[in-house]
Amino acid sequence: MNRIGAHLPIGSGIDPLLKEIQLLNINTLQIFSGSPRTYRKTTPINSENLIYLEKKLQEINIYPLIVHAPYLVNLGSLREDVALKSAYTLENEIRILEILNGQYLVFHSGSSKTPLNEKRMSYYLSSLSEMVPPGIQLLLENNAGGETSKISYLHNLIKKVSNTDSLGICLDTCHLFAAGYDLRTNHAINRVFEEADGMVKLIHLNDSRGTIGSGVDRHTHIGKGNIGLPGMITFLHHKSLNDLPIIIETPKDSPDADSNNLKIIRHILGRKIVDSN
Repeated sequence: MNRIGAHLPIGSGIDPLLKEIQLLNINTLQIFSGSPRTYRKTTPINSENLIYLEKKLQEINIYPLIVHAPYLVNLGSLREDVALKSAYTLENEIRILEILNGQYLVFHSGSSKTPLNEKRMSYYLSSLSEMVPPGIQLLLENNAGGETSKISYLHNLIKKVSNTDSLGICLDTCHLFAAGYDLRTNHAINRVFEEADGMVKLIHLNDSRGTIGSGVDRHTHIGKGNIGLPGMITFLHHKSLNDLPIIIETPKDSPDADSNNLKIIRHILGRKIVDSN
């Protein structure tokens, strides 16, 4: 059975976050530990708050707990200073995740607009993979365009790292669709999971405002974009999604936006599946 959750903000405090978790009735969660648009030099949440949050999330059985790294992270940047700041940021996020007793650290696998320095990316991935504590995995998220939009490329990148057990892939459905994977068909979904070869650990479930293969990274509500409701049904009923946790990153443009999207997902997953090949 899939565990279903959402990316929720923590800027208003831990207690409002816990209240929202209960209102949405979710059992997995993704957060930013601080601003998504800055590198991390220090822990943005004080240690007492981290311990309090960890205790409360354990009490309500949130699993897995996912921290999403800042958008600026790019281990394969052509600029060494950017790659180094990215590595330090991820080190800091790993420490936060360890205190929270979390499971996954998700980060974008480079930029969709500039080439990737694969040698540099591999070096930092290898270094970080060696410092990851047991129970935590670093998940590379596919981009909407560029080399790292290809799942086979991410798979091969991870295979070059000696400690592959500490690494995995987070699939973003909007990004997949924008990169040319037509998730409205079982053929394309089969291809995604064949290319990943068992490395997928998490799903970011988002519809796409952009068209197939457009390279446009614009998330929208489930069933309201170009993947559409039939496409979402096809994807969610695919056998490869069995037991994978699902996180929505859909727009929060109304107070009940998350609730409505989660309701649709639960309805789809609750339907009798006739054909999931």
